[in-house]
Amino acid sequence: MFEWLLGDWRSVGFVALSTTLIYLSVVIRDGEALVASLRRAHMTEADLATVLGQHGVNDTSDAELVVLEPRGAFAVIPRSSVPGNQGADADQTATP
Repeated sequence: MFEWLLGDWRSVGFVALSTTLIYLSVVIRDGEALVASLRRAHMTEADLATVLGQHGVNDTSDAELVVLEPRGAFAVIPRSSVPGNQGADADQTATP
């Protein structure tokens, strides 16, 4: 009903600590950039590539999750650090 007002609520996370509500914006999930989140953060894909490079990630498909924190810092979780995930091309390099 209020989707037109809230937009894509799935790209926004809320964390409650004590009585403080913290707004987190997910900009990459499962290796895919969330364009609506990038727009809300006033970021381009080039900006995102720069952030990934600063965290040692070469491509959006190599990131499991990237979150823009309230103070402007980015939390980057590479796919290689997720248990059971060997990177974006793990299924192509596996041998039977």
